[in-house]
Amino acid sequence: MRLLDRGWRGGRKKLLKESRSIHLRS
Repeated sequence: MRLLDRGWRGGRKKLLKESRSIHLRS
């Protein structure tokens, strides 16, 4: 469960970073 949470958190962080990158591009 801990490993899954870590992966979920990492995915969310990556998604946030990508979203920010898109905003900067626009």
